[in-house]
Amino acid sequence: MHLYRTSRGLARNGDDGLLLLDLPYPDVAALFEAGPEQAATAPVRAQVTFDEVELLAPIGRPCRIVVVGLNYRAHASETGAEIPASPTFFCVDGGPVTGPGDRIVLPSAAPDFVDYEGEVGVVIARAAYNVPAEDAWNFVGGLTCVNDVSARDLQAAALQEAGSAGLGFSKALDTFKPIGPAVVTTDSFSLPLDIGLTTTVNGEIRQQGRTSDLIFDIPTLVSAVSRMVTLLPGDLICTGTPAGVGAATGRFLEPGDLIDIEVEGIGTLSNRVVAHPSADAGATRPS
Repeated sequence: MHLYRTSRGLARNGDDGLLLLDLPYPDVAALFEAGPEQAATAPVRAQVTFDEVELLAPIGRPCRIVVVGLNYRAHASETGAEIPASPTFFCVDGGPVTGPGDRIVLPSAAPDFVDYEGEVGVVIARAAYNVPAEDAWNFVGGLTCVNDVSARDLQAAALQEAGSAGLGFSKALDTFKPIGPAVVTTDSFSLPLDIGLTTTVNGEIRQQGRTSDLIFDIPTLVSAVSRMVTLLPGDLICTGTPAGVGAATGRFLEPGDLIDIEVEGIGTLSNRVVAHPSADAGATRPS
């Protein structure tokens, strides 16, 4: 089931558009906390087309965003890194979450090396602490598309100074975590998960991968994070990105670029890049 947060409330997918649900919850996280089964049985207020509503980020503001480090074999290969023995992750604030169609704003302090990272996002449905991997899928509410936008110059400086512990700021700038367009419940998928992910910039394919290439699968990630912190409904785990990022090719984002992240079985997350409004109109981008 596809769950949407719209300008007119929560909705699920219908045969010819969206079914607006008679539910009081402000976003999908609140629905998961109250009981996700309500989405299938809730009264329908109206049936609408996608053109009749605005799609918002399905999770209004996650309690916690967990970003997983190197986690696709092909991405490890393009960076020359060794396959990690265990997952690495760090937390960023939920403030930069934006939705489908929202703008990605290049930060005025670091506009020149902003990069895309198409990812599968895991939305937690119920509190999870010290969960074994074999049970971890039961704590997942659904999957979504994520663009783990990163300022690579800030990231490189942070790595030199503090290692991975300092990466969060480079990934937590305003508008840097678009998610959506839907959260698709886990009953729509089977394990082991093998779904495709494609990132395009202005229609050109930059990334293509499958979750079968993950070094650490979703249950392993959920279990590993839950051994460190209590995961809560609405928390988001970004599971890593496949090969093809701008940091590897030297092709970074510029104002006007349109990024589409398509995840098989979920949908397409589209966002356009714009310059920061304080940017000097006469400034030129370094070549």
